[in-house]
Amino acid sequence: MILSLALHTVLLAKPTLNDLNTKVRQFPGVIVESEMTSPSVVPMTFKVSPSGLMVAKYPTTEQFYSKDEVVTWMPDRREYSRAKPEDLNPLPVGFHALWAGGETEYKQVGETKDASFAGKSCYEMDLAAKGGYTIHLFVEQANLMPKGTRVELNGTTYESVYKSVTVGKLDEKTLRFQPPKDSRPAGKFDPSSTLIKPGTKLTDFAAKDGMGKKWKLSSLLSSHRGVVLNFWFSACTGCVAEMPYLVGLAPKLAKSKIAMLGVNTIDEKSAMLRTATKNKLPYPTLIGTGAESLTKAVSVQAYPVTVVVDKKGTVVDAILGFDEARLTKAIKVVEAPN
Repeated sequence: MILSLALHTVLLAKPTLNDLNTKVRQFPGVIVESEMTSPSVVPMTFKVSPSGLMVAKYPTTEQFYSKDEVVTWMPDRREYSRAKPEDLNPLPVGFHALWAGGETEYKQVGETKDASFAGKSCYEMDLAAKGGYTIHLFVEQANLMPKGTRVELNGTTYESVYKSVTVGKLDEKTLRFQPPKDSRPAGKFDPSSTLIKPGTKLTDFAAKDGMGKKWKLSSLLSSHRGVVLNFWFSACTGCVAEMPYLVGLAPKLAKSKIAMLGVNTIDEKSAMLRTATKNKLPYPTLIGTGAESLTKAVSVQAYPVTVVVDKKGTVVDAILGFDEARLTKAIKVVEAPN
């Protein structure tokens, strides 16, 4: 009877972080399709080999990791940079044990609990991170596969969902960076230097927003004193950080008969709409081929960028990053009587 009770207790015991790490370390390789869902929408893909090779793909860059080097590839600029790896585990939490010494990066706090994550029943493991905060790791109950994480830090909730996980051996040649023939090592580059210059006439554009409505610069200027264009994408922390200010600015621009549009050529439509909705953007965001042509006309190489255009279609200013003083000054130029 005592033996039977002991066995029953073992069967009911929930898995621990050590159990998860033991499982993950046995993987011959893994591909994780991940997506940050809060505070913005950021798709990411991780391809990992237990030999210490990894590729992390983000919306605008790819990073190739080895034990000795990390190469950052910037396809839009056809440039790459090489550096020593930082003392940080680049893998998603839950798969961190695939990285050398990664199993020591987090310590489980308390017992594994039953929970719900992304609409499904999961186990929850609370992990103490080196930075002094807690990571809530969610694991599928059926196969003990990491499902995602949630972190509350400085009043912001950061949530990532592992949308799919494929386990299998990877071709390690694809995990090593091979510079394309048209590429070059990254040099000193000032992305603001390529932006369209004040005094330049902005080419008339026609583009659709995320809801399918068509917008044309000449039509906007026929009924407005000017236009403010904000170029952004979800994974750009600077873009998201300036959104509360732009949300507050939009009604003031409307009173001054100045139109405001976002422009997003990086995100998938669904990701753009979710970020716009989450941040309550009151203005439409242009996407698709028309938005791509406009982005090229402005020569955007880094984000965020805000362009102010006057009644004649002339660029008053093109601003890289958030600069309230410059933006306010440019808007006053547009508001001034002709």
